[in-house]
Amino acid sequence: MPRKSIGEKAMTDAERQARYRAARAVGAPVIRTRRPADHRSRARRWHDAVAELMALQAQYAAWLDALPANLQDSTVADALQRICDLDLDELQAIEPPRGFGRDNSLSYNNVACSLTHVNFRMNCYTEIRLRPTKPAA
Repeated sequence: MPRKSIGEKAMTDAERQARYRAARAVGAPVIRTRRPADHRSRARRWHDAVAELMALQAQYAAWLDALPANLQDSTVADALQRICDLDLDELQAIEPPRGFGRDNSLSYNNVACSLTHVNFRMNCYTEIRLRPTKPAA
């Protein structure tokens, strides 16, 4: 999405370049910010979202309990009650798929043994490839 224009009409390339050079000539440091990337897995994001929903539901329940008597029959109380009545235990019980063949229930020992075997074979191959060769006599 393009940036909004600063003036009434769009700047020409020469005007944009002049503005850029004038900003750099002042000598002020250029500060660029980026939004940090979310490196959590989908499963972790799912569990975090459900935990956030449960925390919000608890806060809404506390708000509902603290409502004064004159607001007990209001639309606010009705909305809070509907939020508190949601059953989030079903969401919490869902275990999202991990994907790419990682869904099967292998024990930790089987996975560790197979990884050790692969590492052993790779190390042997690396040692064979990296052995110094004897110079021809």
